[in-house]
Amino acid sequence: GSDYEQAVAQLEALPEFKHAELVWVDRDAAQLSVRLAVLRAGKKLAVPQPALGNGILLLLDGAKIDPARHAHAATDAGITELGRKVDVDEKVKIGLIAVGSMAVDPATGARCGKERRFADLEYGMLRYRRLLSGETPVVTCVHDGALAGFDAHAGVPLHIAVVHIVSTPSRNIRVTGLPSQVNSLVSLWRSLTHEGDPDSAEEAALHIPGTGLALALGVAGPGKDFDLDPSQLIRLPEFESAMWVRVGGDSRSIRLREAMLRAGKMLLVPEPKTREVWLVDPTRIHPTDFLVAASAGGAARFGVLVSPDSDIAIDLFVTSPRFVNPITGHRSVMPGSSEEHELGVLRHRKALFRRTPVAACTHDVGLVDMMDA
Repeated sequence: GSDYEQAVAQLEALPEFKHAELVWVDRDAAQLSVRLAVLRAGKKLAVPQPALGNGILLLLDGAKIDPARHAHAATDAGITELGRKVDVDEKVKIGLIAVGSMAVDPATGARCGKERRFADLEYGMLRYRRLLSGETPVVTCVHDGALAGFDAHAGVPLHIAVVHIVSTPSRNIRVTGLPSQVNSLVSLWRSLTHEGDPDSAEEAALHIPGTGLALALGVAGPGKDFDLDPSQLIRLPEFESAMWVRVGGDSRSIRLREAMLRAGKMLLVPEPKTREVWLVDPTRIHPTDFLVAASAGGAARFGVLVSPDSDIAIDLFVTSPRFVNPITGHRSVMPGSSEEHELGVLRHRKALFRRTPVAACTHDVGLVDMMDA
């Protein structure tokens, strides 16, 4: 409405906006006015690809688009039509970020919005790729009535990427009470996957653009059963479409192996001594024996030892690293693991391809930011 347009006008008056050559804006319909303001100012507009697809962002140059088409270019259809896909390694520098918020605390910059938190996910990826830094100003436009004070214990699903400036129809508010670890990448990922969030079951199955890696996060942590929980893994579309699935033979992965058998997947378990793999066919095992077949030594008892030269093609490679960076897909394997060698052998023997999805199953506490650590 008109109030929101006035808030956008306040944003346009900011020196940070005037000096920024490239502005990142959410793709939500509610942010249409902000995107339009960026294009009309002759600036470059960066927006996320749908569902965080490969390339991370689409770029539109307001100075090169016919002013008569600015209104169309700011829409979702216009972004798809006129936006240029920017590769993750292309050197661009975002000067300002505009995010949407349902409510924001002007004292701390804490904000809440859609619980899917894709804005936080995108922010973390952009930070890691160094398309922006912790000093890049983050701005949100809201109605005056959306200003609120958040109680840290009130259960409000706050976003971890806080804002530096709040633009309302009446004024611009510079946040002075930012936390010392503002927009920390580690806290970002722990926030995205914290236990108890009603949407965490969906959010905990995350895809990392440009890597082919998917994260299937269990909810177990210190003091809980250390077996990896397959409940997030089996939600992945890559799991649903896979027929041949490789799972490690470590003791933590017993429930993962059992889940493969119960889902009717052809289970492949590495034999570390010979570099061959055990093929376990669930159709040849009674369901009451699935847990035994998934246990240590079960693959040798119920499976057939096959060479990577055999006519097999792995559809999904499941790994269970000690730690994993959810932004880049880098992982730290267990001591003594021969997994990297196994990957190389399988790819060399054409049993596994670089486009084959790799799913990392870990606990929430296994998420680390290897860049900041």
